[in-house]
This record gives sequence, C-alpha cells and structure tokens, in this order.
Amino acid sequence: MTTNAKLPDGHVASVHGFDRKEARIAPIPCVAPMRGLPVPEPLTVPPSVVSAVQARWPEYTHDWPTRVEAELLELCRRYDAKPRHVFPARYGFVVAADTADGAIVLRANPDPHGPIQAEVAQALAKLRAGPAVHATIVTDAGTWTILDEVRPGTPLARTDLAMVSLDALAVPLAAINGQPAPTSVMPSIID
Repeated sequence: MTTNAKLPDGHVASVHGFDRKEARIAPIPCVAPMRGLPVPEPLTVPPSVVSAVQARWPEYTHDWPTRVEAELLELCRRYDAKPRHVFPARYGFVVAADTADGAIVLRANPDPHGPIQAEVAQALAKLRAGPAVHATIVTDAGTWTILDEVRPGTPLARTDLAMVSLDALAVPLAAINGQPAPTSVMPSIID
C-alpha cells in the first residue's frame, strides 16, 4: 500500500508498506522480556544520539527517546523480532533484530524528511543496490524503516587486491547510474 505523507516543509512523499490506520503506534511500556525471550539491556537510545537529535531538532527534546523505545518494542512484537544489538548512529535509533525469516534492522529517524529518506532506501532496494525494505512507518516520533540486515564482509584493506574484481565492486553503483531520483524533490546522483 502507498500513502502520501505531507512533510513540514510542504513536500509530499510516498510512504510504502503500511496501512495508514496503523501509522500511529500506541506507546507501550518499555518492559522486558518480550514473548519469553531475553532482551539485551539496555535497549535505549544511546546518549550520543539523544544529544545529536536534541541539537539538530529541538522539538524532539525530552520525549523522543521514550517514544521510539516504546515503538521499537511494539514493532518487535509485530514482526516477532528479538532485538540483538543497538548500533551506534548519528541521529537515529538503529537496532538489529532476529526474526524467523532472518535478520532485520529497525531504524527510527526523527528527521522531518524521513519519509523521503525511506523512499530512497526503497528505490535502492528495488535496484538491488541496497537491502530489501520491508516497511516504512510514519509515527509522531518520526519515520521507521524496517529492512534486511546486511553484514559486512572482509574489509577491502585486508583483502588481496589481486583477488578483487573491480566489476563486482562497481555493481551497486552501476545499478543506480542514470536512474532518476526517487522523488521529484531530490536531484539525481548525476545532477
């Protein structure tokens, strides 16, 4: 399902993969364990992210961390996911979780342009230049993107460069080369 979301600056972004009636996730207490599975502690927004969000978007000062922590638990229930790790991030609450279908990442983004960023993630996934996006959900606290977890391989610095295929490295870039921007409010990568 596709729904249009009006952004604070007047732009409209398509948000995919959710029913608009479910877009407002009712806050629930942050309690553990969930479905009998142990939840890693602490399952909280890292202090560095809270500080960065407060500096960048002052309107999210006091309740943003509590709201996204509660929303995370609700999303984990919805996807039957077991949170495993909170990633360091600049402005988002990014959590790796395990499901019966594989590893996912749940990312809360307070940026008012979060729906556009989610649309970019979907466009990259469609081109196979990014992980599969299962859903984007807009809440009062921002935008959640739920996608497949991508685990890094061997760092290029530790690889025998004679064994590296430049063609293979260029595949994701080749996939997006010449493609139009995901939304009309964004330039293409070649502009």
